[in-house]
Amino acid sequence: KVIHGPEKEFKVFFNPDHDSGKRPQPLLIDPSALPEYGTEGGNPGNIKNVDFIGIEEDTDKSSLVGGYLPYYESAFAALRDAEFTLLEIGVLNGGSVRTWSRFFTKAKIVGVDIDPATRRHETDRIQIEIGSQDDPEFLHSIVSRHSPLVIIDDGSHRSDHMMFTFERLFPALPPGGWYVIEDVHFHLLDHEKDRIR
Repeated sequence: KVIHGPEKEFKVFFNPDHDSGKRPQPLLIDPSALPEYGTEGGNPGNIKNVDFIGIEEDTDKSSLVGGYLPYYESAFAALRDAEFTLLEIGVLNGGSVRTWSRFFTKAKIVGVDIDPATRRHETDRIQIEIGSQDDPEFLHSIVSRHSPLVIIDDGSHRSDHMMFTFERLFPALPPGGWYVIEDVHFHLLDHEKDRIR
């Protein structure tokens, strides 16, 4: 992937190595060398799509890993400059909440995680709530205080947690709201079968 960054420099991002799983460092290239790398659709006005942002923020939702962001872009394009709250369960390295805060220019982003260390990802528009997605009182307090329009479950990926969380949060969405559950394919993989409960 080739992106045109804020410094008006071009960077090439590489897919992770198949053996190690590690991604090589992005390569800065001279704009005259672009034909050797190709670009994906151009970028008039240097308005970055969510996948480019996700690559820069190192989220596993980008096309370099999970490949979800292009689907999010087509679903949520109309919300890009809207004022609303997005609630995401699962913060991990903060790449996803940072991606959402850059893509959705006016949204409040609320991340939920069990690890208090994830509070380090808080900013003026990113708030981190510490608690478990299998705690009904905690879930009720979150949706009562934040009234999300979009909920993304990228938490434990345990099937019982996914169902429990959906049953408690989906009714809190307004008409036209979005509820997304990521990584349900894990339940079909032998090495992930412990997530089915």
